[in-house]
Amino acid sequence: MFYNTSLFFSAPGSIIRQANTFISVDNGKGRVRDEFHNKLLGQWFVYNVIHRFTETDYTNSINAVRVHANDDIGIKDDIT
Repeated sequence: MFYNTSLFFSAPGSIIRQANTFISVDNGKGRVRDEFHNKLLGQWFVYNVIHRFTETDYTNSINAVRVHANDDIGIKDDIT
């Protein structure tokens, strides 16, 4: 899992976002899939969520890692 792709983004705040859950990333309807779709789209394991409150705003900073891929994305199996 340490060699897998990770994802970090900020989103409008929601109390339902929490660590040790899965999120799904998908593209909009009618969008053309290109060679990068397998690296971004799909399920991600959320391992860290920071809830940020200010006087006027509430956001979440989310860290997630890819635990599997649909196609071969070129990760070498012989890494020691």
